[in-house]
Amino acid sequence: MISITLLYREGQPIGFHSSGHADYAAYGSDIVCSAVSVLIINTMNSIESLTDAKFSQSVVPADGEEENGEIDRVDYQLLEATPEAVLLMKSLVLGLAQIREEYEEFISVAVEEV
Repeated sequence: MISITLLYREGQPIGFHSSGHADYAAYGSDIVCSAVSVLIINTMNSIESLTDAKFSQSVVPADGEEENGEIDRVDYQLLEATPEAVLLMKSLVLGLAQIREEYEEFISVAVEEV
């Protein structure tokens, strides 16, 4: 199961912790893992490329091997949020909620105020 904890400050999403794998299907065919990965990576890349927000991130590859492209854990947090970065985080939250609605046995989403 993919476990995601959304981090909020004053009612606004400012980060997340993500770990695990959906195990919906065999490696290379897991649409749940793919969908979540695309949302997370696109959000992180968009915030970096399209905003002036300051952030911290940590990406831990599965089995410590970066070559295979599998990710075991991602920790991401806006340190200095901009309205644009918060909007992109809200988009991530919306996308994760939609995936959770359809595939609830493969993804858990929790909320933590920081």
